[in-house]
Amino acid sequence: MPPLGCPEIVRINWDWGDGSIYDSWFPATHTYTAPGDYTVTVTAFNEDGKSSTSVGTLHDVCGGVLEVMIDIKPGNEENTIHADAFGVVAVAILTTAVADGDAFDFDALNVDAETLAFGPAGAAIRHIDDHEKDADLDGDLDLLVHFYATETGLTCDSTTATLTGMTYGGQAITGTDIVTMMNCPCDE
Repeated sequence: MPPLGCPEIVRINWDWGDGSIYDSWFPATHTYTAPGDYTVTVTAFNEDGKSSTSVGTLHDVCGGVLEVMIDIKPGNEENTIHADAFGVVAVAILTTAVADGDAFDFDALNVDAETLAFGPAGAAIRHIDDHEKDADLDGDLDLLVHFYATETGLTCDSTTATLTGMTYGGQAITGTDIVTMMNCPCDE
């Protein structure tokens, strides 16, 4: 209840600075999908039609889980993985840039390779020596890592595989790509 003689607030508008704008009461919550700095604008409207606005900046927001682009077996469009092989599966985490037409800026070299898990079984990387390489030939460096195929948990029924991990800044990431399983018992 407002103080005697003061008009009651009837609506609060939240502009989260990432294109999300909606009305809600206080406190309001929002999950960012990309890391960055965001300017948040909150406007309260009273029953007389008057408003008051407050603006603040959130710095170094990690956001929710960021969906990044990955390429399983770069250079192999079908991403074939041999179900009975004891080899490794190469996975490139791709650097993206708005200037190149991508949805957001992301530097794959900021990924902490030791946090990565791949496939249904969450396989850890094969070795700590990750590789910086332009895997998608777009002129920027991507992060190339390897996983033992037998530790991924991929089966003959698998059609996609997912990579999860964290950046050095604490941002959770995930990326999914198609896979084509080969040398399955049903292939013979």
